[in-house]
Amino acid sequence: MSGEGRARLQAALLRDQASVLELCAAEQDKLTAAREAYEADPTPETLAAYEQAQRDMYELRGWLRAGAQDAAARAATPAPKPAGREPRARARRTVGSDS
Repeated sequence: MSGEGRARLQAALLRDQASVLELCAAEQDKLTAAREAYEADPTPETLAAYEQAQRDMYELRGWLRAGAQDAAARAATPAPKPAGREPRARARRTVGSDS
């Protein structure tokens, strides 16, 4: 892969990471706002909104963990060896042979 290709791949990876971080920040802000609204005015509606924000954050964290586990599994899997010639069979020496 050329240097330019690597740079493009790295830029795309960084954009993806930034979008995930923005998503996490947005969900955290939503949760914080819902909690503050409930603390300021503890009604069934604000409680329901707060609980929904908690469920959304829980779901996001599960999605992130699943992605991290997939990435860890991919990293732990050894890369396949490139195709090449088969190794030659070696002659085995036996005890007591004169060769």
